[in-house]
Amino acid sequence: MSFSEANLKRIAFYEQHYQIVVDLPLVAKVPIKLYDCENDSERKCRFCGKSKPEVSFSKKAHAIPEFLGNKSLILMNECDICNEFFAREYEDHLAKWFGPMRSLCQMQGKKGTPKYKSDKFIAARGNKVMALFVNSNSSIMNIKEGSSGTFKIPVEMKTQRYIPVRAAQAFIKSAISILPREFLSECENTILWLSNKATVNLDKFSVLYAFTPGVNPYKNGKVMICKRKNLGAEMPYLWFIIATTNFLFQIMIPFCKSDGWIKHAKDNNFEATKFPTPFPEEYERKFGKTVWYCEDWACDRPIVQNREASFHFDRVE
Repeated sequence: MSFSEANLKRIAFYEQHYQIVVDLPLVAKVPIKLYDCENDSERKCRFCGKSKPEVSFSKKAHAIPEFLGNKSLILMNECDICNEFFAREYEDHLAKWFGPMRSLCQMQGKKGTPKYKSDKFIAARGNKVMALFVNSNSSIMNIKEGSSGTFKIPVEMKTQRYIPVRAAQAFIKSAISILPREFLSECENTILWLSNKATVNLDKFSVLYAFTPGVNPYKNGKVMICKRKNLGAEMPYLWFIIATTNFLFQIMIPFCKSDGWIKHAKDNNFEATKFPTPFPEEYERKFGKTVWYCEDWACDRPIVQNREASFHFDRVE
């Protein structure tokens, strides 16, 4: 396998400056239960700090939202109250950010892959691939029956209204869920922020993500935590990486004690090095190149975004 020059530079950068402290699949043969303490009588929620009998732990707390493809990672130290709060206040906004892309990228949630329906077309799960049903009189239908190729949907696909900073908090909550216990003290302020026990004015919250063409290129998906090797270096102390279906997200865990050089209420002018993707040049020549995006998710007001997509189709029936 041969990687692009840009990807090789990213590999070298992360090998030099970061250590991978978590590397877990989203889908495994058996559930992966994440414990702070295996003794049930000593179980404590890592978000609110409460234990039995003050709180209960009866719900299955997915460390990563199920709609992101997580079928295996279960956090044993998340109480039922916090579980319900995070699902309602954060995860719902992240699901709405994806919007129609959950259908188009075949993201498997608790109830399977959601169907996307508009007056122009319907996207639904087919036999191992996505099936796209288009109205015969639609402007999309300028292709011949029995042909194959690539086309772009020339219509707007709107997300539901969502709040960007809450979508970001869903990712950060996931990062704290898989974080090794010894790093929790480093992220005390992060946990207070997630639990609404600290008021923070974010001027900017950058979210990097990459989209790779193809049919589910990340297969079973994975999550990672990367820790900075040099404590004094001016680069984020902890990166959260999640790869699922066609997406790779790279998000800095904010408010770490070792990131005192970052002032979150001000614009920070440091350039993040993109995380390397695992796709060689041969893959990109066949399916297309990975495209990177950077969005500011600091907004605390509801917004709606448009989505557009291009498709390779195998046949028209």
